[in-house]
Amino acid sequence: MPDRTHRVVSGDGTILVYDFTPHPPGRRADYGFVREDFEGAILCPEKDCPDHEPWMGVSRDLGTDRCCAAVYNHGDVVCSDLANCYILWQTVGRYISTGLHYRITWTMQAALPDEPGKIRRCSYLLESRGGGELLLASVLQEACGGGRLACDLSVSLHALEREGGEEPLVEWARRDDGTSMLGDDVLFLGFPGSFAVDAARFGGEVSGGTAYFVMDNDSGGQTEEPCRVYRYSFHDGAATLVETLPPGWHDARCMWFLPDPQISPIRRGGPATSSGSSRRGSVPEGG
Repeated sequence: MPDRTHRVVSGDGTILVYDFTPHPPGRRADYGFVREDFEGAILCPEKDCPDHEPWMGVSRDLGTDRCCAAVYNHGDVVCSDLANCYILWQTVGRYISTGLHYRITWTMQAALPDEPGKIRRCSYLLESRGGGELLLASVLQEACGGGRLACDLSVSLHALEREGGEEPLVEWARRDDGTSMLGDDVLFLGFPGSFAVDAARFGGEVSGGTAYFVMDNDSGGQTEEPCRVYRYSFHDGAATLVETLPPGWHDARCMWFLPDPQISPIRRGGPATSSGSSRRGSVPEGG
């Protein structure tokens, strides 16, 4: 595996380690002269993947110049860029002469849901709370918007639905047209991983039915304006600027984390105190 890799842990404990290196324009992986752009390895809990090696390699040429997100989900690796998702799955064959097994990686490409009148600025993949569904969260901007204003931004949410068979059939089901499944959830959209959390754990500091994300200035490095943090409400469809990050913070690929509270020892005759906090935080992917 390359030295610079990204790591994503699924709700079932599966670890996906991957590296994405886009090819130069006009070049694709061919006969080993150009390596495949997606290279990864999967470590599953032994009880869930009894036939897997400790680390099962998976690699494929996706033929895209961008990989916004990649996750392991129910036996498959799912990747997305700004226009398509790519589902990678493996089948096991056996050599007749030796009886040894081998694996073949297959890929299916499916278009992301169309968003008329809007531009998809980024796409995120995350499991629903409880792990029942794989969700696609898309940060959108009005196509006629004049700048990176909160009023131009929105977030759409879809669930990936697959039907079995030799080649899975992919459909997208809208999940932001009602707040029943989002009423208690807050989504943190970042890179390399995104996640959903019960808003109650924040003690009223954040509201359910919302999504937090980071945006750059989309200037292609022409300005030094730092990134901004936004909150989107699925209840009223409004995006709000939460915070402008410190100078020098120009990479919007940020990772959200939830630090565990540090509980100090209980003192006799006094209440226990907490020296930590479970408030949200974000750090650059390389930080």
